[in-house]
This record gives sequence, C-alpha cells and structure tokens, in this order.
Amino acid sequence: MIISATGGKKDFAPCPEFSGRAVCVDVTPLKEYETQYGVKQKFKFAFEIDLQDDSRDPVQPWVVMTAPMTASLHEKAGLTKFLKDWHGRALTAEETTSLNLDSLIGRPATVVIVHELSKDGTKTFSNIKLIMPHKSGEALKPSGLWVRMEDRPPKDDDQVKTITPDGSTKRSPD
Repeated sequence: MIISATGGKKDFAPCPEFSGRAVCVDVTPLKEYETQYGVKQKFKFAFEIDLQDDSRDPVQPWVVMTAPMTASLHEKAGLTKFLKDWHGRALTAEETTSLNLDSLIGRPATVVIVHELSKDGTKTFSNIKLIMPHKSGEALKPSGLWVRMEDRPPKDDDQVKTITPDGSTKRSPD
C-alpha cells in the first residue's frame, strides 16, 4: 500500500494490465453522480480477476470496478451494450423488461484490463476495456473475500461526485 502525504488519503497502486478469467462479485448500490446532464443515479459492477494482489494482507484477488453506469436497459444505454458483450448475445425481451442485476453476481467472464491515465496525467486507472462471456476451461469462482458495498459501513466521504465536461471528477462539499 502506498500512503500519500496529502490529507492522509490512501493512494493505491492500480491493478496490473490483465487478460483472462474474471467473476462478478458485486453490483454497488445506486449513488448520485452529478454529470453535465444533471444528477444521475449510477452503479458499478465489481469483478474479481484471476490474478493475486500480493501487496494485501491476506493475499487476495485483484478487484476491478466498471465505470459508473446508469440503470437503464434502453437499447442505446451503456449498460445494455456491456451486458450484450458479457453475455455474448442480445438481451432477451424478458431481460430488457426486468433484470435483477444482483442475479449477475457469480457470473463468470473473460476481461481485458488496461491502464489509462487521468485527464491531467497524474493518476493511472485500471479499466475494463473488453468483457466477453467465459467460454473455455473452468470458470473462476468468487474467493469469498470481497465484502459487498451494501454490506459495508458508510464512509465519511460518500458524497455526490461531479463529472466535469473534461471527464475529470471531483467530490462536492457537504
């Protein structure tokens, strides 16, 4: 773990670039994000990957979150495209009418994770660039070490994030 001198906040190393097996371990609760189009309710998927994080005690799999997504199954929504890629097919009429996202926890996938720099070039983020259905070999199973976000105590800094027009984020004051 890397500790920064600014404000006592932790600065974690990003997950290494990776291509391989993953499994969904969480669908985060909806959270308000202020965007250029107003405040939107969004969530993230969390995936454990088949790569151990040796910097943690105990050693455990890396977990990578998706970008925040709007909970919309409209045909043009980012969530719909993501689910289509993950399932390897278009969603059924029943799935587009009503889909329990929690039912996707435990669903395996194959992912490609890449590093991308923040707009100002000061931070490196690990992003899921590609998701596909898991098709060959044994599927990855959740380790059981991940604690779902909804089961964690709230943090002091759980505030609305503002996504600025240049793509950077900032937290709004209380």
